[in-house]
Amino acid sequence: MSNRLRRIFIWTHLGLGLFASLFFLVMCATGVILAFRPQLERHLNHWGASSRPPISGAQPLPIETLIQHVREIAGGSPQSVTVYPDAHATVDVYLGRDDGTVYVDAYTGAVVGRPSKAVFAFFAGLMDWHTAMGLHGNKRPGATLIDAANLLSFVVIVIGLYLWFPRKWTWHHVKAVLVFRPRLTGKARDFNWHNVIGIWTLIPLAIMVWSGVALSYGWADRMTLKAVALVQRAEADRPQSRKMGAVNPDGELTSSQVKAVGLDALLDQAKSRLPAWKSIRITVPESITEPVHFTMDPTGYGLLKGGFSSQLQLMRSGEEVGFQGPRRVKGRGIYRFAHTGELWGEGGQTVAMLGSFGGVVLVWTGASLSLRRFRSYFQKSDSHYGIRRETAS
Repeated sequence: MSNRLRRIFIWTHLGLGLFASLFFLVMCATGVILAFRPQLERHLNHWGASSRPPISGAQPLPIETLIQHVREIAGGSPQSVTVYPDAHATVDVYLGRDDGTVYVDAYTGAVVGRPSKAVFAFFAGLMDWHTAMGLHGNKRPGATLIDAANLLSFVVIVIGLYLWFPRKWTWHHVKAVLVFRPRLTGKARDFNWHNVIGIWTLIPLAIMVWSGVALSYGWADRMTLKAVALVQRAEADRPQSRKMGAVNPDGELTSSQVKAVGLDALLDQAKSRLPAWKSIRITVPESITEPVHFTMDPTGYGLLKGGFSSQLQLMRSGEEVGFQGPRRVKGRGIYRFAHTGELWGEGGQTVAMLGSFGGVVLVWTGASLSLRRFRSYFQKSDSHYGIRRETAS
């Protein structure tokens, strides 16, 4: 490609990059924290709330007893109970939309905490800046700016990939754009950092930025869905799971349900079904004739909104009437969770966080390089016109 065309790409890269830099900086800075939002919310909400075993090796109260304690103390009717393997972890009891969740001491049944409103407000505000620059209005001006900046950023990334390729494929030239050189300063340092971080974060940044574009624009959404459909496995390739069993429609106990066991015995059965569990949510049935539904999460944070979890249904007799392994993500869910890296679990979240941090550095070094180039260009222009004026006089 000619030097003239390369210069066009350079100036396009610089111009679009500067135009979108503020928005891209905000998206990346907030994305560093939002990448691990599920984990951070859980840890911050449970800060200071814990169960205290009276003696080492003490057994927690039976689930039915905890439920009864919560009914008496909180006045609500528990809809689900979530337990964790840590002996000092609370039992999380969900009372419904109006009453929310309470954290209960597993050994006394006392309510020791609730989700923090401040934590909720913090992450809601962070998401507001991430998606709309904190600007509101009937025409959603902030969201429109973020969407446009996201699209421009993707163009900048694509052009940047071309500009990264060294003109000469020698180790000296490749090293300058592939390997960190910590002793450099000034323009040389910014050039090295911008190129090295740009190439090493290219794939995660491209995925995060394009998935953001697809979430914002209908044409990009349709294009991405077609691409996703090409790489998805056929439905017939899915491992077949046992369907969730149906209960007796007459609401009468069958012979296998007469000898009902407690929720704790069923919980032990669920634990043995997935030994690597980090949390188990028990949906409290309204009657003894209904199956007990267990959601067994190997992450403990509800990653992928439960997509990593397994679902189990047990009758009160202990009979298993349904089991379903982790759900395969399809359609928009693929790039929705690819955007945060959650599609690949905590490893993907780590890459997304590092990619977002790399984006912050790219904005800093890119802006520095751009301003230096613009300053040099205008200085040359002033010098050129000064010579012409002197000659004319």
